[in-house]
Amino acid sequence: MKKSLLFSALLVCLLLLFFVKYAQADSSASTAFVLSSNQSTFSSQEITLDNVTLNVKIADTPDKMEQGLQNSDPLPYTEGMLFIPNAPQVLAMWMPNMKFSLDMIWFDSNGNVLHIEQNVPPCTFADQSTCPIYNRTGQPSQYALEVTAGFVDKYHITMNSKLAMPIPEFGSLAGMIVVISVIGVLGISRKFRF
Repeated sequence: MKKSLLFSALLVCLLLLFFVKYAQADSSASTAFVLSSNQSTFSSQEITLDNVTLNVKIADTPDKMEQGLQNSDPLPYTEGMLFIPNAPQVLAMWMPNMKFSLDMIWFDSNGNVLHIEQNVPPCTFADQSTCPIYNRTGQPSQYALEVTAGFVDKYHITMNSKLAMPIPEFGSLAGMIVVISVIGVLGISRKFRF
């Protein structure tokens, strides 16, 4: 009985730890980008593709994914946009309202490259419904990365390249909550002698 109570307490503490971390990340998005006054605000994250570190805007909602980099100015090679759907899906991309060409890279949930499109030009057709769609019939992807055209060649990105994202760090507040929770559970278990 003691072991199951301690296991349950540990599980609750871990859940609290993750909750606090993600609540802190959502409420204190220290870096955010607004592409224009009538568009969404994007949080940012640092990622690594092979040996290249990028600061990327995160598109993780349907509205943000639809908006993408439309109407934004060209990005330096140290920046990009990372599309993260709720679950792996075919992430088709198109280029209306773009001001610059892109390289696009799709990844599975392990960060392995599934598909690469290079030097994709902005769509300049008056009728945007005729804009080409890229990766329409591709494999379901967990991530898609858009970077300024030329990135793939400059950094020798291939089908063997690997995307990596940092493991979330836990702040001192989260650590204190875990310690207090563990002490509380241990105190309760001793008082009631489980």
